[in-house]
Amino acid sequence: MRLNANILSTGFLYILGLISSYFLTAIIIKFYGTEQLGIFTTTTRLLKLLEVFCLLGMNISIVKFVSEDLLEKKRNIFPLYSFSAKKIILISLPISIIIFLSSGYLANSIFGNEKYVMLFKAVSIVLPFSSLKLLNEELLRSLSYFKISEFFKRFGLMFFTIIIFFLFQKNDDINFTVTEYYLSIICVLFFVSSFYVLSKILTFSYTRLDSELKQNYKNISNSLFLSLFILTLNSQQTIYLLESFSSSSNVGIFQFYFRIAALCSFPKIISNNILGPQIAPLLKDNKLKDLQSKINNFVKYSTGLTLAISLLIYILHEHIFLYFGEEFLTYKNVFNLILFSQIFNVLTGPCTLMLQMGNNQKILLRNNIIGLLIGLILNTFLIMNYGLSGAGLGFALSIFILNIMNVFSVKKIYNISTIFKLKNVS
Repeated sequence: MRLNANILSTGFLYILGLISSYFLTAIIIKFYGTEQLGIFTTTTRLLKLLEVFCLLGMNISIVKFVSEDLLEKKRNIFPLYSFSAKKIILISLPISIIIFLSSGYLANSIFGNEKYVMLFKAVSIVLPFSSLKLLNEELLRSLSYFKISEFFKRFGLMFFTIIIFFLFQKNDDINFTVTEYYLSIICVLFFVSSFYVLSKILTFSYTRLDSELKQNYKNISNSLFLSLFILTLNSQQTIYLLESFSSSSNVGIFQFYFRIAALCSFPKIISNNILGPQIAPLLKDNKLKDLQSKINNFVKYSTGLTLAISLLIYILHEHIFLYFGEEFLTYKNVFNLILFSQIFNVLTGPCTLMLQMGNNQKILLRNNIIGLLIGLILNTFLIMNYGLSGAGLGFALSIFILNIMNVFSVKKIYNISTIFKLKNVS
């Protein structure tokens, strides 16, 4: 498979965003310690979960509709975007008000300290903007503006947060945390991304949104929502339970290990961003052999890169830990479990993406519910009894169980294998 310039440039931007995010993680650890990294992690993960709730699956369904060319001559893109944005605002505003009014309770119950009241008030203000920003990113991706979407999604957010931090961190009159800088940049990028989106889609001729198309869009979005919400909760449950049963400092250590281990999964993330819009049309035309061939190629390249990156990480990880502090050497077994889970996630290929883009919401929902319940039981028991070590084991087992279920579901429905096989390497 030849990698075209668009894929390479998107991958380059992703890598820049990744580097920026790791630099931001390093800043938090060096300037504030693992406890503040834990607070940053818990806050941003909570915001992500709230975004999923406010979007109601529309960020996925809008990609699906555009990529399947259901929007005749692009005439319905602006009306559909407008409809989605209005719905997100109507959902997010009441939630923001509730969070704002209960910020004191949330600060005490989650972090055990009232000094974080302002942090939750900031989350309540940012939530509508962050939800709409995510809609913008996915619409741009569906229109093949991969580079622009990646810029708003990761690199721009991380890079400008770092710039703002260094501009104001020595100013005694400004007493903001890195988390609050991060949230403020989200608002700025929302306005910039909205301007860019509107400048593109308003060039298309548009008409009133057809009622049948609108209803179809709502039905697909609603059916995707619960699966996406549970999937997000499933992926973040370890953080929430570790914060509840352990400490923010342990959350920070866990997040540090995860960020290092997650380096090996970036080839899969890039391939999913490129492959995602191609899946729905191929499934619609029943071109399963072509789809299997594409999946084999993507999995082959992403697995090869992942194994190379994983080996490098394993060789260097102790030197990295020592640079940030000897405390990170204490739980090396946790890091090894997280690293293995990320490698396994890549080896299973785009199994979750296939179910999302193939109108298999009920099956995806079933798998996510089973995975969530098993994960909650495992993580609660292991974290309460073994702390951070239990969190590492529970996290790895949760990823293993959910991915295996999704792989078998894709194979049963389409007779397509998403998992890496040595025989596909030639």
